[in-house]
Amino acid sequence: VSPGYQLVKHEDAIETVIQAIDKSPEFGKYDIETDIFGGGGKMKTKITFPDVKYNIGKGDPIYPTIDIKNSYDTGWQYEVRFGAFRLICSNGLVIGKSFAFYVKKHTQSLDQEAVQQILIKGMEEFSEQTGIWKKWADRVTTSSEYEYAMKELDLTKKEQEAVHEQVEISSNLMLDDMKTKSLSYWVFFNILSQYITHHVTRPIRKAKLESRARKI
Repeated sequence: VSPGYQLVKHEDAIETVIQAIDKSPEFGKYDIETDIFGGGGKMKTKITFPDVKYNIGKGDPIYPTIDIKNSYDTGWQYEVRFGAFRLICSNGLVIGKSFAFYVKKHTQSLDQEAVQQILIKGMEEFSEQTGIWKKWADRVTTSSEYEYAMKELDLTKKEQEAVHEQVEISSNLMLDDMKTKSLSYWVFFNILSQYITHHVTRPIRKAKLESRARKI
């Protein structure tokens, strides 16, 4: 690494966000889950806010989440990014790259104030994202959208086969239901999310697919 490299400890990466959350009581209570892998070289933490609930459709609530990434092996920058948790099927949902997030190179000091401002901005914009998802629930998936998503995800042949075998838990629909124009874009998005959340077991591969999914 360069002489200017500064190690960001995993615990400091998490604590910076927790302190920012504690200064924003509107977030309510939170649940936190941390995974360490790569021999301790990489860390992912998900913070979920069950007190902040939005409904995409009847009986289909989602909660905002904050995802934290950090590494000791130079593989990842320190990153704080908003996401979502779909309660009905325990899916983690990624939010587009234009949504509020904070990235810090390992040559800079942690900026708690900047993180807090991102969290406040992110929570304000989260409701706008749910509005987009509600529109997705009301329109069918097109073949061009399917082809674009598959291209962006760049799945292996085995992964593509596994995605096509997915049965979306709330609707019992599959990707093949595109042929009958009964697959909404919301369900399509959740089939992909369901596969990434529940069937991709390698943490680094999962993180890569989540990153690609933000472009869909």
